[in-house]
Amino acid sequence: MSVMASAIDLAGRRARRSGLRDGLLALAFLSGCDNTQSSQEEPELHLLWATPRADQGLDCPSAACSPPAADAPIVLQFDRWLAPNSPVRQSLDLRAGTASGPLLSPRYDLLRRQVAYFPSEPLDVGLTYVVTPLSNNLKVLGGFQSYDGGQLQLTEGQKSWVFRPGPSVGIHAEVPQVSCRQVLTELRAAGCASGACHNRGDRRCGSGGAWDAPQSSCVTVPRAGLVLSDSAGLLAAIGRVARSSDRGPTSGKPMTSPARFGIGMPLIEPGRPELSFLLYRVLLSPELYNDAKRRHGVRPLDATELARASQWLGVGPMPPSDVGWPRGSAPSSLVVALQSWVWGGAQTSDCE
Repeated sequence: MSVMASAIDLAGRRARRSGLRDGLLALAFLSGCDNTQSSQEEPELHLLWATPRADQGLDCPSAACSPPAADAPIVLQFDRWLAPNSPVRQSLDLRAGTASGPLLSPRYDLLRRQVAYFPSEPLDVGLTYVVTPLSNNLKVLGGFQSYDGGQLQLTEGQKSWVFRPGPSVGIHAEVPQVSCRQVLTELRAAGCASGACHNRGDRRCGSGGAWDAPQSSCVTVPRAGLVLSDSAGLLAAIGRVARSSDRGPTSGKPMTSPARFGIGMPLIEPGRPELSFLLYRVLLSPELYNDAKRRHGVRPLDATELARASQWLGVGPMPPSDVGWPRGSAPSSLVVALQSWVWGGAQTSDCE
């Protein structure tokens, strides 16, 4: 069976699970009725690295011993974005012998493509634990897969590994506290709220208009109806379906579990960065993985993957090539601040 036939068959099966109308929409995308459909074969998902590393802590009490802390998270980094329903506790199995480990609480970092699993209680010092990442085969709850359905491919050494923890060091799964004011500052610094972009207008062109230097004329703002220059604009974006994503069965209705990732996505979904369309827009910029001094702090997506993700979502990078810091880019601090703010519930009270 061809890749396309397999994808259509998969969408049909998802239709029976997720609802007929949503499934038929996914069929339309996969059969070429939408201009965002990719002609490339479905790529795979790979695990780049994980901590604790294999056999860590087993050589104690030798001089080279460096056991992971009993309260440290298990961290996995992938080469591509994950499906929003993928980084859940059922996607990772942790055992000590035949007994299950403590409950794990996952946190998915979109910028770094990392999932950190925090234990509900410290692991038992001295016990040997086995870590097993699971792939999503559509038959069980959980399992890792990419946003476009790519299945997790593991090397032999990645299919499972062991480690032995040492004493706890006081690690807690705390959400970074970022204010609405900080987010607005980052958006303005990145150029998202200036020029002929996501603002309410400028003095030259008046309300609802801004000067576009490349066109040498006034243009209508804000772009895509999205205001990022003040707290009212951010508040209006919360729970509102992005225009480029508004292709679900009911226009304007957010969808948290669509048959196809990217359909009915809200611009900002409080507490869920992985469901916030705005974050993916800024993540499409190849330069955002640099900090303000142009230093690489995060391993970026490669050009092929950026193009694939852009085609899948049907949008380009934000900011576009004619604006931004510098042109057509945004500093990684913007995504860090925006993601932390969304994690914390996307509060806007401190901006008012």
